[in-house]
Amino acid sequence: MMLPAVLTALLALAPASEPASDTLEYRAFPMAGDEVQALCTQGPVEVLLLPDAPADVASWRPVLERLEGRVGACTWARTPTSAERGWFELLNRLADVGDHLRVGAPPESGASVGSAHPPVWVGDGAGGLYARLLAQDRPAAVGGLVLTDPETEGWETTLRRGMPPDAWSREVARRTLPNGDGVRLETLLERAADGGTPGVPLTVLTGLAVPTGAGWTPRWVREARQRRHRDLVAGAVPGRHVPVAGARSALRRAPDAVVSEILRVVRLRERTAGRRGAP
Repeated sequence: MMLPAVLTALLALAPASEPASDTLEYRAFPMAGDEVQALCTQGPVEVLLLPDAPADVASWRPVLERLEGRVGACTWARTPTSAERGWFELLNRLADVGDHLRVGAPPESGASVGSAHPPVWVGDGAGGLYARLLAQDRPAAVGGLVLTDPETEGWETTLRRGMPPDAWSREVARRTLPNGDGVRLETLLERAADGGTPGVPLTVLTGLAVPTGAGWTPRWVREARQRRHRDLVAGAVPGRHVPVAGARSALRRAPDAVVSEILRVVRLRERTAGRRGAP
C-alpha cells in the first residue's frame, strides 16, 4: 500500500536505523478532513517553521535538532494540492495549524496559549513569503520573522538580466502558475508589496551561491538577490540582513546561522510586543 505523500515526507526525517533525535517528537491531529503531521522539539511551541515546498519538511530537521532544549519549535507538512485556491484560504490554514500546535487543541476549542507573546514564524523560499503575509495580514499573531532565501517581488527587473532565456522561462512559469500549495506566487507577491514592512523583528538570510554556466551572469544575479532581500528589512525595526557565503540555500548549508537568528528574534519579541499596529 502506498503511503500518503505527507507521511512519506515525515518518515524521511528519521532514518529507519535511528531516530531523528532522542527527544524530537511527532505530533498528529485531524484538521478540516486531513491529518496534520508535525515534528517538534519538546516544550511550549514558540517557533513555527514553514518549508518551501509543501512536503519539504526534512529541510528543517537540522534546525530542529539544534533548537532542542533551547526553544519549542515545530514544522509540518502541508498537504499538496493541484486545485487552485486563494491566498486567504492558505493563510487561514497555516494560522489554524500553528494555533493547534501551540495550544494542543483546535482553535475553536477556546484553549489558551501559555506564552505571553505570539510565535516567531520562520519560512524558507515560498514559506518565507507566507510568513511575511501572515505578519502583514494578522500582526497580533506574529511575534517575529526569520526568512531564509524568501520569494520577493521585483524579480522581473532584478533577475532577468543575469539569466539565460530558458532559465528565465522556467522562472516565469514557476511564479505565475499555481504551485504545490495551490497559489500563484506572483499574486501573493503583489499583495506582499502592498502590505508594507511588518512591525516585528525581522531577519532575512540570503545564500550567495548562484548558478553558473552559459548565459548566466553570476555577479548580477547575486547582487540582485541581495538587493531584494536588503529591501525587505530596510523598514523593519529591528531589521537584519545576513548574507551566507558559499550557499545557494542558507537553510541547507548554514543551519547554525539560521538557529542563531531564530534565537535572536525570539529574544527581541518582548521589546516590540506593544508596538505592533493594525494591518
